[in-house]
Amino acid sequence: GGSVIEKKESFREAAQRLARNRDWPALAALIRSGLEGAPWATQPEARGNLLADLARVYRDRLHDPVSAEAEFRRLREVAPSHPEALDFLVRRYRERGDWRALFDLRTTAVEATWDPRQRLEWTRDAAKIAAEHLHSPDLVIEAWERLFRLGDAEDDAARALSEAYRDARKWERLADFLKRRAASLEGTAQLVVLRELAEVNLSGLQECEQAAQVLDRILALRPSDPIALLSMARVLAWRGPDDPELP
Repeated sequence: GGSVIEKKESFREAAQRLARNRDWPALAALIRSGLEGAPWATQPEARGNLLADLARVYRDRLHDPVSAEAEFRRLREVAPSHPEALDFLVRRYRERGDWRALFDLRTTAVEATWDPRQRLEWTRDAAKIAAEHLHSPDLVIEAWERLFRLGDAEDDAARALSEAYRDARKWERLADFLKRRAASLEGTAQLVVLRELAEVNLSGLQECEQAAQVLDRILALRPSDPIALLSMARVLAWRGPDDPELP
């Protein structure tokens, strides 16, 4: 009743009494009423604890996975990377083949956690789901773009993103990404990205002049760069013998 849920202590005593008596339906009803009307349950931490308890009662005691899923979803609104909620929902979505829900679950959890290893692992999982089950190159790109934007596992994310743009034949987006990436790097790392940018301009976009500009940059930094010299030979061949820039 209202008086029981008014104070946290009286609520806890009532909940413990119902648990001791193994009256699980009454315990679930008490927790629900606490969530709906207890003044102390509006705080995110208290609300999260109550939702987790309610989900566990449904899952472990009442063997009601549908209600448990509903409460774990509500819990994720308060704590998006809650491990127990994620584990339960991942299992439920996989069981019924709800791949889009699983993709969304993984990508929103990536933003919610601060653990860089977890972010990389969940992004890999989301990208795999997008590729193998949703057959969506755009969602693969979306997953890796999110991780790159967050700044974690930057090299892994950049490699995967470059590959995803190639697979989707998004040459302009790849060129734009490589330009921005090159601007943030220096030394050998920058040269590697500039080489890829030149190759994308040459083979993907077939923008001969853009490729020549990038190759000029590389050769200014490293005049004997063998890959750049080979690519420049391709550019010159493309321009043909009537090109006024040819010696």
